[in-house]
Amino acid sequence: ETEWHDIVIFGKKAEAAGKYFKKGMMLYFVGRIRNNKWQGTDGKMRSNKEIVIDNNGEMQMLPGAGPRNTSAEGLGGTENHDEPPFPDMNDYPQ
Repeated sequence: ETEWHDIVIFGKKAEAAGKYFKKGMMLYFVGRIRNNKWQGTDGKMRSNKEIVIDNNGEMQMLPGAGPRNTSAEGLGGTENHDEPPFPDMNDYPQ
């Protein structure tokens, strides 16, 4: 079963993510989980989980991590073997 989580990235890692990450990429994150709870405007209690990537967190683009083509013509993704490799996101200064 798929679960979706918000990812919160801080510092130089956030700058690198903004530069290299695109919607549809396969990504790997290791960080601490932050649980948020609040009361919505309708009075109901709401909650969500965030994975926080800070100085102690990790993030990587997975092999074949380019954005996937999800159009009816191209189901199954796109791979471009001519693209340069992505940098290791954990090599950026903290």
